[in-house]
Amino acid sequence: FDDAYLVLAKLPTGSRVPEEARVADLAFRSELRKLICAGDVAKAFTKLRLALTRQDWVAMSESGAFQRLHELRFVEFLRNKQFLEAVRYAREELSAQSARKLLTLVAF
Repeated sequence: FDDAYLVLAKLPTGSRVPEEARVADLAFRSELRKLICAGDVAKAFTKLRLALTRQDWVAMSESGAFQRLHELRFVEFLRNKQFLEAVRYAREELSAQSARKLLTLVAF
């Protein structure tokens, strides 16, 4: 999941970005990482939805980072023995290739 939260950095690294903004961005990414590591992917998605503009949300939803977060959320459903929810989530949120890969792993 490392690439999932690193991709979320939105601020440029140039010197024109105020130090407070850099610190706030690092704190935000750190909070996302903690949520993801704790298995609370749904809350991480909620925080992202509130923080990103609609245009950024659409762009990020097509990225590999969001796909990885969706895969992690699917796994969390399985860990919590919510099998029907996991299948429903896979059908709605995962790409066909990703869903096949994860469902094949579950079969074993």
